[in-house]
Amino acid sequence: KATNELDLSEPSGTIVYPNTETLTVIKNISAGTITATSSDEDVATVSVSNNNTITITPQPINSTKTATITVTSGATQNYNEITTTYDLTVNQGELEITAVPSKNYEGTYDGNEHGIVVISNPNNATITYLNNGVYTQTAPTFTNASTYTVNYKVELAGYKPETGSQTVTINKATNELDLSEPSGTIVYPETKIITVTKNIGEDL
Repeated sequence: KATNELDLSEPSGTIVYPNTETLTVIKNISAGTITATSSDEDVATVSVSNNNTITITPQPINSTKTATITVTSGATQNYNEITTTYDLTVNQGELEITAVPSKNYEGTYDGNEHGIVVISNPNNATITYLNNGVYTQTAPTFTNASTYTVNYKVELAGYKPETGSQTVTINKATNELDLSEPSGTIVYPETKIITVTKNIGEDL
C-alpha cells in the first residue's frame, strides 16, 4: 500500500470559550474516512463533517487548558491509515460587566433606598454582593447619609471570574425648621408655648 498524506489547515491554535474552531483537511490523498478525537473531552470535543471539516467545541474550564486533537484518515484499498495532530489551547472567556448606575452613585438623602445593581453578559452568570462579610445574591441598599462601598463578584463556568466595587454616596439633606411664630412678648410670671411647626430632619 502507498503512504497517504494528511494535512490540516493549521497545526495549532488557541480558542476562547465559548467560541468554536473549525479545521479543514487540506490534503487527504487517499480520500480515506476522516475521524477525530480529543485527548481531553473536558477541555474540548470534536466532530467531523463532509469528511474534511473538523469542528472543535470548547468545554467550560476554570483556567487555561490544552488538548491534542488527533485526526485520522482511515486505511483504504491502496493506502495505509495515517494520523496527524493539532495542538489546542483553550482560554476562559471574558464576562462583560455593567453596573447600574454606570458610575458610582451620589445623591442627597431623600428617605429612599439607594444602591447599585450589576448586570453581566452572558446574563446567566452568578452575581453576588458582599453583605456583612458574606457574598450573597442580594444587592445591598442604603438609606442614611454616608458613603458606602459595594463589592461584587461575577462567576460563570468557562469564564474568568470578575470582581469589582462601586461606591454609594448619600449626602445630608438641608433641613427646614419653622416655629409657630417668629417673635412675641410675655409678662412675668406668665409662660408661653412655642410650637415647632416644621422639622424635616429627624433630630431637634
